[in-house]
Amino acid sequence: MTRVLSGAVLIALAVAVVWFAPPWLFLAFGVLIAALGVNELVVLARASQLDVSLWPVLAATLLTMVVVGSPARYPLDVALMSALVALGLVALGSWRGGPTALASAAASLFPALYIGLPVGALVAIRTMGGARALFLLMLTVIVSDTAQYYSGRAFGRRPLAPVVSPKKTIEGAIGGAVFGTALSASVGMWWLPAMPAAFSLPSISSSRRRMAAGFSAAISSISIPPSVEKRISGRRATTSCRAAA
Repeated sequence: MTRVLSGAVLIALAVAVVWFAPPWLFLAFGVLIAALGVNELVVLARASQLDVSLWPVLAATLLTMVVVGSPARYPLDVALMSALVALGLVALGSWRGGPTALASAAASLFPALYIGLPVGALVAIRTMGGARALFLLMLTVIVSDTAQYYSGRAFGRRPLAPVVSPKKTIEGAIGGAVFGTALSASVGMWWLPAMPAAFSLPSISSSRRRMAAGFSAAISSISIPPSVEKRISGRRATTSCRAAA
């Protein structure tokens, strides 16, 4: 019951922020989510005996998020290369021997990719496509996640990743992808009849773009990475890390 209530509160808060918040407040909310997610990933990395520094990792993640989310179209490749070099130097500079140097460097860069890119993408979608576009994405993920659960309960026979997440099944993942894509394509025809110009490709119709966006969102909602984090570190990734992911 507690999980249901907390989930309902988080959904209501997310909808309110997406729909009503001015751009600066939405960006601040994204920074908060990213910071919470980075902190939890650093805790998980340290639980795996990896030497990861919080502040350089947080700076690289927020830089990636701002570059992706900004309408100014800053060069993402420059930001990622700078983060790679800086975090690699920090990881190697703090190395005290042992076999974890490369793993620590990789774990330091991981939050910029795992959190900075998707949170920045959410900011960019709202900035360029408006609240309606981002709300459709959120609804697609919610429907896909729900469909995965019930499809898995009804038809699930083959485990998707038995070591990482024993309860997830291939049939559930397929159900989530099908229902999420169908919702994005059908509801999007009414909710977002013409994809915003910022997302348009001349050779692809609006309906196909909606289907592609829905399929991508549905696949991303399978949420295997948080389960991997939990299994590797022996800890459970909490709500803020899963929300950021």
